[in-house]
Amino acid sequence: MPDWLIGLFAFALGASFGSFANVCIYRLPRRLSLIVPRSHCPVCGETLGLVDLVPLLSYLWLGARCRFCKWVISPRYFLVEAACGTLFFLSYKSHGFTTTSAITALSCLSLLILGVVDGQFHLVPTEPVWALFGIGLLRRLLEANPAWGLVDGLLGTLIAGSVIYLVGVIGTKIFKKEAMGWGDVEISAAVAIQFGASKMLLAYFILSVFLGALVALPIIIRLRSVRGTMPLGVALAGASILLLLYPEPVSQAVLRIYHLD
Repeated sequence: MPDWLIGLFAFALGASFGSFANVCIYRLPRRLSLIVPRSHCPVCGETLGLVDLVPLLSYLWLGARCRFCKWVISPRYFLVEAACGTLFFLSYKSHGFTTTSAITALSCLSLLILGVVDGQFHLVPTEPVWALFGIGLLRRLLEANPAWGLVDGLLGTLIAGSVIYLVGVIGTKIFKKEAMGWGDVEISAAVAIQFGASKMLLAYFILSVFLGALVALPIIIRLRSVRGTMPLGVALAGASILLLLYPEPVSQAVLRIYHLD
């Protein structure tokens, strides 16, 4: 099968998973079931049909409006589907037609959900966190030496969770307010099982700080204060995705900047 055709299939599959990601992003923060009721317009309540649910194409075909009540659909739905398609495509291009590629794609899917939900609602739902941890656990069990892989992965989980927790405690004492939510600890602990106790985990911390500053900057400029709520989960998810897609190039580039390679 031609490489471009596999890549196209990966993108289409990812966009389809993106539809599910949109369901999670809408329902999880509201504590709604992911199974029932069927997909429907949140304004008029009409159940959506196949013509409304084709990833990417339905949004364009319907002019970003509900087919029934003409409610304007948020561009987030289209962007999430496009992002998921791109992440699945990049997973294939980076890791080939392998189990690692599939695990990376599903990990990125979970991280995208976590990042968008935290960015929009400032909360971290537990379901994608457990999914992320389970995917990482599977990755370790499929290694050539699963026993050592599991030990290394769980050690990475322990280190990452502990570091983020301690940073939160210290930050809370300095700023006299909660500096880091428990959800940030959960995200780091869940994804670190794939990094293990390695230099890639160090790169994860450094890259998260850098991306966190980028996320915080527009908030500080808008509020003219550092007292606003910073959705650190966005930065943690972004750093994780970059390292999962390009583990060696990204970790080496980050560590080289600080002469830690």
